[in-house]
Amino acid sequence: MRIRFVLLFILILYAWIAGSRIFNFNLDHGGSASYISHNHLAEAFLAGQLNLLKAPEPGLLKLDDPYDPTTNFMYRWQDASVYKGKHYLYFGPAPTLVFYLPFKLITHGSIPDTLVLIILVFGTLIFSTLILMCLIKNHFPHIPKQMFILAICISGLANIGPHMVHKHGGIYHVSIASGCFFLTGALFYFIRSLQNRTFPSRCLFLGSLFLGLAAASRPGLIPCGILIFIIWSKLKKELVDASKEEIKRKWFAIFLPYIISLFLLAIYNYLRFDNFFEFGFTYQTGDLNIRALGPIDINNIPSSIYLYLFLPPAFNSEFPYFHILVPDMWNLGKRFYVQAMFGLLAGAPFLWIPLIGWLMLKFSPKETIFNRVKFPLFEFLLIGTAAAITLGINLIYSGCSMRFMFEFATPLILLSLLFWFYFYSLFTDNLKILLNRIAFPLGIISCVIGASFGIETIRSHTPEKLELLEAWFKPVSKFVFNIHPNWEYILHEKPKANLKVKSQLSSMDAARAKAAIDNNLLTDWYVPPRNHHIPTLVSFDLESPETVKGIWLFSRKTSLYESWKKLDVSLYLNGIQVSSQSFSFPEAEKKRLQHAELFNPVRADEITLSLSDPVNIDFKGMSREIDSLSPGYTEILLEKLGGPH
Repeated sequence: MRIRFVLLFILILYAWIAGSRIFNFNLDHGGSASYISHNHLAEAFLAGQLNLLKAPEPGLLKLDDPYDPTTNFMYRWQDASVYKGKHYLYFGPAPTLVFYLPFKLITHGSIPDTLVLIILVFGTLIFSTLILMCLIKNHFPHIPKQMFILAICISGLANIGPHMVHKHGGIYHVSIASGCFFLTGALFYFIRSLQNRTFPSRCLFLGSLFLGLAAASRPGLIPCGILIFIIWSKLKKELVDASKEEIKRKWFAIFLPYIISLFLLAIYNYLRFDNFFEFGFTYQTGDLNIRALGPIDINNIPSSIYLYLFLPPAFNSEFPYFHILVPDMWNLGKRFYVQAMFGLLAGAPFLWIPLIGWLMLKFSPKETIFNRVKFPLFEFLLIGTAAAITLGINLIYSGCSMRFMFEFATPLILLSLLFWFYFYSLFTDNLKILLNRIAFPLGIISCVIGASFGIETIRSHTPEKLELLEAWFKPVSKFVFNIHPNWEYILHEKPKANLKVKSQLSSMDAARAKAAIDNNLLTDWYVPPRNHHIPTLVSFDLESPETVKGIWLFSRKTSLYESWKKLDVSLYLNGIQVSSQSFSFPEAEKKRLQHAELFNPVRADEITLSLSDPVNIDFKGMSREIDSLSPGYTEILLEKLGGPH
């Protein structure tokens, strides 16, 4: 009962994050910046053709290079492939055939991508849960139920499942989720075939079919066909006494569905692009010119390893506290793009459990007697191979996106759970307790962070859905802010005085200084190089007299926090100076947000800031020449006495 409740809770979370698009879906039919979906391919199939119903814009076909994103943006259908004057879908056809086409045949309508995403992501969780049940039944029968329940939560939340179901995921998330769904299903059926050591042909057939559908969803998963050879080698060893006819039936069951899938996929490619191996990727009209740049590059591996595995998520007091971000990286070439994301080992710390268990095993006293538990080598090979292939493919791809992580996060998490079960079964009682005292907090943190990434996607689409939760969690937000201040919380929660630029006593003009009080994090106020050897002065008028409590300063960020370490504040009322205070920020090179809190609140209608001693240490700890710097602030907020504005 508790297991079903956990699964239902995760399903409800997926549906809540997905939002209203499930019930409010309108399908357009191409053109510049239009939404593209597997529904379009379903319409084409029903019309008896492989190309999409809408033809490319004439202006696109007249371009010298219709694949150049700098010239085709007015005409292209985003990420549709164009070949011989026709639109095609380079995404694999499996989701269309399995979900979209049957729905259209039955209802004559278009199924929302978000609904398909919920089915696929939750289906991946179901297959993951079934795999865990097989592992427990075959190898770890004494695993406590609370471990199994936490394992389900980790499988459904820490694998970025909540992020995958957001309502603007569209065709990109559907294709990736479909590949992961079918790959996880293949792993389950292959592992299930081991339960009675007879390798039922039904399980082998379904595993092979699911593997073929995974390849037809994401062509990058074709190398996962090696899983068939792994299970075939195991089958031949286990069934040495079986008849030739039985072995032949097993061979057809395990190889034929996958081979037929690849054959049909090759024919599908040839009929569209006159090439068995062309999926349409190089003919896409998107943000990159794939024909000129190429889709893969092994030089991307170092950057991709950091981004996919070690990039820490952003943490601040804005609910839900953990956020993805676009990293600051200067060594990326023009062939590489990065979207907002996080590193899996940093955001899902449960993945460190295999290493932690191994260290506990290695450094335990020699007199410790361990339980006799056989390591599930075959299951490890299957899941580990799937994890290695999916991760390896993404490491050489010319770009990093959080959605790509779903297809390798799922097998990596399954692998970590396998090791958790194994070490728990292997260890004696004292080590079991120690292991779980580490594993449970790491698992819970991984679930919280994973759920946060899903909830965070709501903010930019339907922020009203978060209002109630944000109100409930305000005490937590305030507590986190006191430990780890952030600008978003200040902007929303601190009462602020409205400012306008009064005068400039330095070389800066008033227009530039307005950027510090425009509530826009994309604009900066700064002092040009070679203009800050003397204190920089800037004055602001308050729109009406206010009791000033303090000043919040958000540093300008380049390769360092370009701001100042010293601040002198002068406050005036009716032209008379009423207060003058000095502040220093010795950690300005490490902390972007600075706070100058007045000794006593002061009523004023004008404020002058005198800034000196520019920060000249960059993020690498290197000193910079003062004359090369342009210190300033992205935002300045004057906090007044009173309740939230």
